[in-house]
Amino acid sequence: MQDVQTLIWKFQRLGGVDHARLQSSAELCRAADLDPKLWGALSCPAKGLGLNERMLELVDRDKDGRIRIPEILQAIDFVCRCLEEPSAIAEPGPALPLAALSPNTPEGAKMMETARTVLAKLGKAGEALVSWEDTKAAAADAARQERNGDGIVPPLDSQDASLRAFIQDALALSGGLRDAGGSQGINKAIAEAFTATLQGWAEWKEGLAAAPVGQDTDEAWALLQELKAKIDDYFLRCELAAFAPSFADPLNGFAKKDEEGEGAALHNLLDAQRLEAMPLARVEPDRPLAFASGLNPLWRERVQRFFLLTRPLLKTPDSLDRASWHSLQAAFAPYAEALAARPAPVLPDLGADQEGLSAPVASVESLGLTRVREILQSDVAQRFAEAADSDASAPTAAAAIAELERLVLYYLHLHRLLMNFVSFYEFYSMRGAAAFQAGTLYMDSRSCRLCLPVEDAEKHAALAAHSQLCLLYCECRRRNGESGASSLVVAAMTAGSDDFLFEGRNGVFVDTAGKDWDATLTKIIRNPISMRQAVWQPYKRFGRMLSEQIAKFAGSKQDSLNASVARGMESQSLPPAPAAPTPAAP
Repeated sequence: MQDVQTLIWKFQRLGGVDHARLQSSAELCRAADLDPKLWGALSCPAKGLGLNERMLELVDRDKDGRIRIPEILQAIDFVCRCLEEPSAIAEPGPALPLAALSPNTPEGAKMMETARTVLAKLGKAGEALVSWEDTKAAAADAARQERNGDGIVPPLDSQDASLRAFIQDALALSGGLRDAGGSQGINKAIAEAFTATLQGWAEWKEGLAAAPVGQDTDEAWALLQELKAKIDDYFLRCELAAFAPSFADPLNGFAKKDEEGEGAALHNLLDAQRLEAMPLARVEPDRPLAFASGLNPLWRERVQRFFLLTRPLLKTPDSLDRASWHSLQAAFAPYAEALAARPAPVLPDLGADQEGLSAPVASVESLGLTRVREILQSDVAQRFAEAADSDASAPTAAAAIAELERLVLYYLHLHRLLMNFVSFYEFYSMRGAAAFQAGTLYMDSRSCRLCLPVEDAEKHAALAAHSQLCLLYCECRRRNGESGASSLVVAAMTAGSDDFLFEGRNGVFVDTAGKDWDATLTKIIRNPISMRQAVWQPYKRFGRMLSEQIAKFAGSKQDSLNASVARGMESQSLPPAPAAPTPAAP
């Protein structure tokens, strides 16, 4: 390999711009040293380019739909670590030669082992080339295997019951990933997060063992939260009854008899909504809340159950006064603080696969403390880790095949991406269509080869107008009526004139795949197309303005004449006015 310490960059000047050639291995391995201001682009879309879509998908490591300089450098670095001479990507063959792999790097040696295993599995042992089709066939075969090398283990009938149950519980509580075979499963990171969640919850739960009423504390706490407002309301009403005895009926939820009849009062008492809003028991000055009788029927069962659970904390077993109520709440205060300290579930760190994690569908409480202790006290977590390691180390591991596919595609297509990203060599050299060119537009007996895909014509035109080009924005539709088969492109018209270009004119657009589309001109940015048109454009503009003014003047005269004729015709068509009557003689 060329000595990178004495690297001299090679550029080619095209279109008034210097373009890095990136032909040598040293240039490729030192791509990170190339100043970004010398790069042709800073980012590009991961779709819609005239390049292999799968290769672009692999370069887009963060899956945000854009390819940026760091991702380009990652791809180049991967190639440099795997190939003996990275410059081989500048003139790739139809498939990756095994001889091009570097035996001196861990990555290259791993790729060599994986490639030979893949070829042997496909019945091609001894062949010197591995193609993209070979890697796809190997990946499909690996996906059908129980041990497919992705480290994700789904629950299977072939597993023992405890391991299968562990995986199912982890899927429900921590989520899962889809393995190469399409089944939902978990990997070591998810299993570790799951067991950490169980451990934290169990420790927290055991810390609640010294709860106010033992095993009944959870139920008692839930009832306390539900009844607190009603009990506070009852004692407040009792204090108000002592303060203002004349308001006893309103405080009990009844109106005075002179305000509504007995029938209406009885009807209100039988109304469930009104009854629920009434106090827990009859309000009297400083009266304690008794449990045996006299309770509001809609609240009686809950109140009696609550005091049955909390009876060990009460001074008197059959009633509750305000002081005892405050003491009862104070007894639950440490339990409330412990509840607030409940640990959050531990999330697995999956890196780039984080978005593929399915959402949990259950909580730890659904397992119960007995099941949690069973998992933590068994060796099932260790046995799962061994199963995941065994899956990941399969001879034809899906992850290793995926990396081999990545290398093959980079070998075949990465250099062309570099020639359209690091430099615009393909575009300026005129040796073929650049990757960002969408196709050719045929309109007005001319063809426009500089066509680009556009998402928003208005936003694009705001900047593209400064290009000083005559730009045609066209809506393209497939003739066979394919659903969703429509797109928007902009084409640069660089020859002829724009005299017969107008919105609504039709043409044909042929994309890089050879498909033809019906194209309708929807927007034009008019700039001189040629020197001749630039010279004559001011005169044409003056001529159009003069013609418009003459047309306006003639139009106004015509309108005036038409109005005059209309008035004359109206006067001719009106009947003569009747003569005035002659006054009678005296």
